[in-house]
Amino acid sequence: MPSLAGNAKPAKPKHGTALISNGTRTVWVGGVAVQFPTTVTGAKWLSAERIAFVDAEGNISTAKYDGTARKVLTKTDRSVYRANPTTVGTEVNFEEHANGTVRIKAIAEDPPWEGKLEVDAYLGVADNLGATGNTAPDGRYFGTRDVNDDRFHVDYAFGHAGPQGEEIWVRDGNSREPMASKAALGSSPAVAPDGLKVAYAGTDGQVHVLKVVSGKRPSDKGGLTDTRLTSDAHGIGQLTWTTDGRVAYSTDAGIEAVSANHTVTQLWGNAGVIDFLQA
Repeated sequence: MPSLAGNAKPAKPKHGTALISNGTRTVWVGGVAVQFPTTVTGAKWLSAERIAFVDAEGNISTAKYDGTARKVLTKTDRSVYRANPTTVGTEVNFEEHANGTVRIKAIAEDPPWEGKLEVDAYLGVADNLGATGNTAPDGRYFGTRDVNDDRFHVDYAFGHAGPQGEEIWVRDGNSREPMASKAALGSSPAVAPDGLKVAYAGTDGQVHVLKVVSGKRPSDKGGLTDTRLTSDAHGIGQLTWTTDGRVAYSTDAGIEAVSANHTVTQLWGNAGVIDFLQA
């Protein structure tokens, strides 16, 4: 379990290094507490060197894992609420609440896109459900897919405010029509590193996993199977995948992970959000 004190220099991140943030200036990198110059909320790995997060001013920021070389990507606007940053290739996607609506936006930290905000990047859903009401993006598989792997995959998942409640939508990386389709009712989707599974928080408050059926598109009828992994979780959210194939998630009591055989392990005994370096 990570130390709760100190500010030793963390080791260079490697495959599987854990990143934990809790809305304070302290971030745990591989179990080492690092002090950042601003508060850090919802931190996610952007690369092996950098992370993306929401800062104290409500902006989307990036920085090195040791808290240095910070870049503020958005402009401060107290009327806007930003949350759930995720990486898509070299860009950061996030949800933005403004003027009574919520939508997914994207921004990159490096030229030629530095400071240029793109709206609803990669969703391809304009003909399906429109640009507003979309939340909780996860598109990290989008930038890592093996172009020689011709299996059907999910390369982007997000939430949508539907008539029956929050929905999970997935984008089929090998298909153009429809670009995205409704997969389940739930929230906090997380695409697995192989693009063949999507974890999410079900309406029953438990961890579920959607799996792409071999030979079928995710948008096909019967193209996804749904398996519930937990039975007694409480207050789950902020799902992500570990490098050994488990689903990690925040709870009322801390951070846990569940395996495909339903074994639950506590990873962290305090409130926070965890992410794992997949590179």
